[in-house]
Amino acid sequence: MATYKGIKGFKVTSIAGDPTNKIEGDVYYDTTANTLKYVEGAGGTWATDTAVAFGRHSPGGTGTASAAIIFGGEYGPPWTSTGKTEEWNGSSWAEQNDMSHLRYSVCSIGRTTTDSICAAGYEPPFSDSTELYNGTAWSTLANVNTARYSLAGGAGTSSAGLMAGGDTCTCEEFNGTSWGTVNNLNNLCGGSTTTGASTSAARQTGGSPSATNGDQSEDYNGTSWSVSTSLNVGRGSAAGAAGTENATLYWGGCASPGEGGCDVAYYTEKWNGTAWTELGDLPNKKQTAGTSTASATTALSATGWGPGYNSTQHFQWTYADSWVKTVSTS
Repeated sequence: MATYKGIKGFKVTSIAGDPTNKIEGDVYYDTTANTLKYVEGAGGTWATDTAVAFGRHSPGGTGTASAAIIFGGEYGPPWTSTGKTEEWNGSSWAEQNDMSHLRYSVCSIGRTTTDSICAAGYEPPFSDSTELYNGTAWSTLANVNTARYSLAGGAGTSSAGLMAGGDTCTCEEFNGTSWGTVNNLNNLCGGSTTTGASTSAARQTGGSPSATNGDQSEDYNGTSWSVSTSLNVGRGSAAGAAGTENATLYWGGCASPGEGGCDVAYYTEKWNGTAWTELGDLPNKKQTAGTSTASATTALSATGWGPGYNSTQHFQWTYADSWVKTVSTS
């Protein structure tokens, strides 16, 4: 009778729990769980979590997977803008004070729930308003220089933030007091999403589903934009993007014009600083959701368009460079 040692030349190691130094392909017996396990390669997965209270699409969103806010958006028909704000504490959603300007397709800047900016968007008409959320209420700040919409995401913080594109190629930086115009994007990018921890390292990804540059990605170094490696599947109006310039997660979106979800809208891709790799897909087609922005390894995607116009769905993303799996004979 063949044995593992006879085939591999060594016995299966027995340890209590999982190893701290995981090496892809390792097989071991966990004496705590009394089960045979192996280490799989990098990957990620989406899981359904607690639904939001108010269904909508195209809201803003900031924070982390355990502490996030979504704000604004549109619902209907008949189509109506909203200023509703909901906060996620890691287990449930709670409604907070509304924004003063009801709008959607906004720029959302911030990495925490106590320091977030909502700028521009569509009220209608195009908005130039800026509001700051301090964890309790919204207050009005200086207007942006160029009113715009078709925005998603943003880079940096409320004292050093970046708004990129929209229905224009123009970009602006916020210094905590006022907005200043900086160098344009190379490509018109309505429906694209901005990510980044600072104004000196940001990424712009995706584009209009009807545009030839819908797979685009550009890097910002604090001064100018440069064209980077394209997505594997071009799409815009993403269900979300999160992370930093060198570790970006981009998911969902629309690869062809349409309402309530579109072709290839399940896709999730991760940028590692060199290339885009497809990972675990969304549970269903989704676009224009509100998202956390801080991390590409843990993120949330709430509300959105599809299935249905006013989604209350909330998905959580978890990624690891290696996964521990239980050996199964079935």
